[in-house]
Amino acid sequence: MTVRKVVIGLTLVCMMVPAVSAAQAAGEKAFAEGGKLLQQGDFEGALKAYTAAASENPREESYRMRAALVERVIEFRKKLDEEKDDQQWATRATALHVFYHMNGVYGEALKLDQQIHAKVGSTMSAAMLARTQLALNQNAETVKLLSDFDGKTTELQILLGIAQARQGEMEQAKELAAASPLGDDANPEMVYDRARLLTQIGQTDEGMSLLRRYFEITHPNWLGQAKATAQDCVDFASIKNSEAFTKVLATESSIKASGCSGGASCGQCPSRSKCSSVKTGEEKKEGCQEHEKP
Repeated sequence: MTVRKVVIGLTLVCMMVPAVSAAQAAGEKAFAEGGKLLQQGDFEGALKAYTAAASENPREESYRMRAALVERVIEFRKKLDEEKDDQQWATRATALHVFYHMNGVYGEALKLDQQIHAKVGSTMSAAMLARTQLALNQNAETVKLLSDFDGKTTELQILLGIAQARQGEMEQAKELAAASPLGDDANPEMVYDRARLLTQIGQTDEGMSLLRRYFEITHPNWLGQAKATAQDCVDFASIKNSEAFTKVLATESSIKASGCSGGASCGQCPSRSKCSSVKTGEEKKEGCQEHEKP
């Protein structure tokens, strides 16, 4: 190869690098914009931004998957408005609630959870609404909701305790903490919420122990989001820079991932036959975070 050819080749490479970098930067910017629009409840705008991100950087599969997910959510929202069967409506609404919380779309979650609680009026719907109100720092509203509610489950007592602690009602919060111990079979949300409550009332060691337990029982696909949520949570603000909190954030999940290929459909997934939760006739996989959304 002549020197001239080498020089020409290097020149072409140098000309190509800025173009690739520019496309990547544009894709990252569009993807970040999509996240902001999504949190604001602008689903159509978020879809356009995620689609643009995928177009700018087609090799980034997560961009394409995110666009497909938001497109499904838009369709899911339409179907919810059209659903006449109360049970089906509640099922769809609960799925949307999960998506909203995982993506910080709390404004939409509040409107939806108020509808759910008005229709269902159960301890579950009260807990869903209370968690959304707490996410929006509507602490007084949470206290009123749960104080007026007849069912005094462990879950609701913990959430009420968090709201009261935030309002400086520490004695009441401590009483609720003492009256709401967790069993070994407590679900992850309750473990996380009690970690928040104990930390708020000064029982930091116990709170961090529960937060570690929460991370351990969180699926690997969701662990990053779970840790980011904990870092932003006002209930951990007093210990955010502590060594104990930093150590807990290093906790790994004890749940084994399924080896999901990350495709748009489980039906064509090469890991389908190895996935523990795939059953005959079902299009769902344990460990497939995107597939389990609406």
